[in-house]
Amino acid sequence: MTHRRLFAAFAGLALSSCGAPDQETAAPDPVAALTARPLPETIAYPEGIVWDQTADVYYVVSAANGAIVRVNFADNTSIPIVAGGQLGSGDAAEFPMALGLKLDDIGRLWIAGGVRGDVHIVDTRTGQQVKHLTRPDGPPSLFNDLAFAGEAAFVTDSSRPIIWRISRNGAEIGDLEPWLDLEDEIPHAEGPNLNGVVATPDGSTLIAVQMNTGLLWKVDIARRAISQIDLGGVLLQSGDGLVLDGRRLYATVQDTQEIVAIDLAQDYATGSIAGRLRDERFVAPATAFLRGGSLFVVVTQMNRFADSSAVRPFNVYEVPVSAIIPSN
Repeated sequence: MTHRRLFAAFAGLALSSCGAPDQETAAPDPVAALTARPLPETIAYPEGIVWDQTADVYYVVSAANGAIVRVNFADNTSIPIVAGGQLGSGDAAEFPMALGLKLDDIGRLWIAGGVRGDVHIVDTRTGQQVKHLTRPDGPPSLFNDLAFAGEAAFVTDSSRPIIWRISRNGAEIGDLEPWLDLEDEIPHAEGPNLNGVVATPDGSTLIAVQMNTGLLWKVDIARRAISQIDLGGVLLQSGDGLVLDGRRLYATVQDTQEIVAIDLAQDYATGSIAGRLRDERFVAPATAFLRGGSLFVVVTQMNRFADSSAVRPFNVYEVPVSAIIPSN
């Protein structure tokens, strides 16, 4: 699949329909009190977002040109960290070129490089790239998201049935290696496959959403074994970013413009829907983080890239968890 065909499939999911939720899990009414935090003009089609709890700032990356800004929580002012085009040409053929974003414990940002099939690691203090990892030659990849577990980073590939791994030990960063072949384990299908990924608190398990089928998967890292998480027939088609808070999982879902909260069992083998929130302002919601009692969700508008119809400014929305999960 060419990069352009891959992007067309990726964007198309944001326009498709996976069916309305049943009455028992119907979304609450839209919340008028959602708080918009506008992003600067340098950030177009924002996708990755990550919170630095120590400094109480967050970072956002542009899928269009790889620009990264640091945003201050106190007054929403932003500082450029990486200029657009620094991580790649940023032309239309490379869209999306920057997706998942993670911050390690020594102040480095790890960026999944989208259709470029690479990973950039940037020092937040200097804005300089400290390492650039590229995959071995082969079919095109779509590196979508990353998660840290133990002494490694794991990268989802939405185009190929592979989970990639990068070893890390303090400041040392290893090579990008194909870690788990999924071809015989999951129903790999046309369009974007594995997308958002998180690690459980003990670092033993990865949880990932398959964007085109809506299936949720768990990966036992030590055994390199993958199994489906049973959600009782509920599918998360066009699911994108994941946030794990203990055993509560939040998923952003693009085509239904919603956030879904899922309570997972202790062994992560099953889950049930705890709540969901739809809102027309969630135009292709991407990734998120949890701070206090709110999720902060970046709205990418990626489905409007092809015809340049995105509405500025691009926003991060503060979403109270209480709006997602109905009170008892």
